[in-house]
Amino acid sequence: FLAMAGGFCNLVLLRHGDSEWDDLDRFSGCANPSLSKRGQTQVEMATKLLKDHSVLVDRIYTSCLKRAIQTANKVLDHTNQDHLEVVRSAHLNERSLGALTGMERSHAEQLHGVKQTYEWTCQGEARPPLAENSHPYHPSQHGWAKDSRLQPIPNSECFEDVRIRVRELWNSELRPALQEGQSILLVLHDASFKAIVKQLLPQLDSAILACARVPAGLPL
Repeated sequence: FLAMAGGFCNLVLLRHGDSEWDDLDRFSGCANPSLSKRGQTQVEMATKLLKDHSVLVDRIYTSCLKRAIQTANKVLDHTNQDHLEVVRSAHLNERSLGALTGMERSHAEQLHGVKQTYEWTCQGEARPPLAENSHPYHPSQHGWAKDSRLQPIPNSECFEDVRIRVRELWNSELRPALQEGQSILLVLHDASFKAIVKQLLPQLDSAILACARVPAGLPL
């Protein structure tokens, strides 16, 4: 619960279930793999937790990426809240991993070394290499990009980049709704989840937070 000017309200954070690329240890970034069977099971467990604790919300926000949208829709279907509209925002997308997008971790480690790959993908203090225009997952290839309010579409991001774009949505839409007493469910990705946590707890060390592992399908 959060104590806001409009009274107490729920802010529920949920990372999407595992995707098909998680099962293959491929870097998803802003690419669009679907939920895997394991991911679907994780979402079912999440919905059971929400139902067991009678969690109801007024709004639900998620990213423009399929795995998060599928998670959000399943949550609404299984908690009898399918009358709610799922608001999609690219501000909540996963961190863009540039040229690493779609690459298996083992391949990236062979090309760039284990330490450099870890620094790019786990520590998040530096941006990975940009994707070339011919890259199959270049930002221009994203189907959601042309209608996005997030412009320009990022090619490669560090954790601070994600924190800044998430803060924009927080200030413009999320915080005002919470201040009105509305309860919100955010279906997020690893990086956008951490960015919301940083917004709520600014005293947390960003470097430590960026290295933390957010479990899939576990509501907070």
